[in-house]
Amino acid sequence: FDVDGQTATTLLVEGLRQVGAKVSYHIPVRAEESHGITLEALKARLSMGFDLLLTCDTGITEYKNLQIVRNLGIPVIVTDHHTLGEPLPPANAVINPQRLTADHPLHTLPGVGVAYQLIEGLYAHLDYELDTGHLLELVALGIVADVAELQGDTRFLLQRGLLNLRQTSRIGLQMLYDKAELSPANLNEGHIGFQIGPRLNAVGRLGDANPMVDFLTTTDPARARTLVYQIEALNTKRRFATRQVEQGAEAQLSGSAADRHAPAIVLHHPTWPGGVVGIVASRLVERYHKPVIL
Repeated sequence: FDVDGQTATTLLVEGLRQVGAKVSYHIPVRAEESHGITLEALKARLSMGFDLLLTCDTGITEYKNLQIVRNLGIPVIVTDHHTLGEPLPPANAVINPQRLTADHPLHTLPGVGVAYQLIEGLYAHLDYELDTGHLLELVALGIVADVAELQGDTRFLLQRGLLNLRQTSRIGLQMLYDKAELSPANLNEGHIGFQIGPRLNAVGRLGDANPMVDFLTTTDPARARTLVYQIEALNTKRRFATRQVEQGAEAQLSGSAADRHAPAIVLHHPTWPGGVVGIVASRLVERYHKPVIL
């Protein structure tokens, strides 16, 4: 449900539909499902029926739930970039750059980069022309927002994607640039990391990220405008929640010498939303130079 997952899903949906595939998608709702493939979501999709299950930015440790799909005779392709589990999931194909050597130019790809490689390979196999620029916009967003290591093809794809983002035809992004007061011609990785990425991430942190596929693909200005307003509202809510949690954590530290001087900071409050505690924990690490668990 973060930017990497949002863009990876969008890229696969766009790329597959352009070659005639009938695609439906599901992005986990953080507050209800957390990460990965939940049995409830899987059962809902199975009741609707599908011929292929394709994951992105997740699936590498989803052995049990993917085995259910395989037992029904439905093929599975896993695309992910997270650390390999033992054993690998029971998929027909497991595409993960962690399976490559550490010095391989594709080793540091995030989830959207892996999805891009899959679509690029599919189009080459089908002898279809691929609009790489349109898709590399998504790759660039995911690379920066997921803080991927900029080595090899990851760096190269970001460079190409940035050029396209500066002249994007995606109405949603155009409106988001305007809302964030960004000049498209001067867009750089800093703007993605500190202005665009946090806005898109706010949706997955505090709400339902499924509409983000619509936001990134719609050609309807009215729909794009509605979604931009929703993104801005959730980003404002995310900032407020982050500020509240940070103030609460600091209050706990100031009220307890034991917590303040412990070798690691471990704090809890039942009202702290899971979508922002990671942001606050990072800030406390920078401030106090010790491990932090919230």
